[in-house]
Amino acid sequence: PLPPGTDEGYVVLHRPYAFKQWLERYADGIEEEFVLMSEPDHLYLRPMPLLATPLKAAAFPFFYINPMDPKYTPIVQRFNKVKAPMSMFAPIGNSPVMISKTSLKKVVPLWHELAVTMKKDPEANAAFGWVVEMWAYSIASAQAGVTYQLFPEMALQPPWDTEFKLGGMVNLVA
Repeated sequence: PLPPGTDEGYVVLHRPYAFKQWLERYADGIEEEFVLMSEPDHLYLRPMPLLATPLKAAAFPFFYINPMDPKYTPIVQRFNKVKAPMSMFAPIGNSPVMISKTSLKKVVPLWHELAVTMKKDPEANAAFGWVVEMWAYSIASAQAGVTYQLFPEMALQPPWDTEFKLGGMVNLVA
């Protein structure tokens, strides 16, 4: 876990740190080239095909992660230390994501650092709230130069999705 008090009661901050530790300690011992990041409330309806490539990750686009929205762009740019072009910012979080281990190793250290920094930043925390860690993943990916192909069929989000798409999983919303 993170050092005591770091998460400020927002336990999701432990996720990027857990991936950082996993990559440092265990990932090289796993022969698979790709990783599927998922969450406990994801229900798989059928096997998910490999959607990522070595050069492009695959992710589900979230309607509430929109770096191009004028009310969020100034905050995103403030954390964009490498001045990545806005076209690099995807409307994604870290899950569901399929990504090569090589690309994940580029994103995770930045994601970890950004998630903690953004949670402690009053403006970013107020703007992004319970999904601040997802925004940190999007910003970290852009800064690392990792690009994504978006797959809306990767997940359903009841009650927002009213039609069944032939996808791999359902993201259950309690």
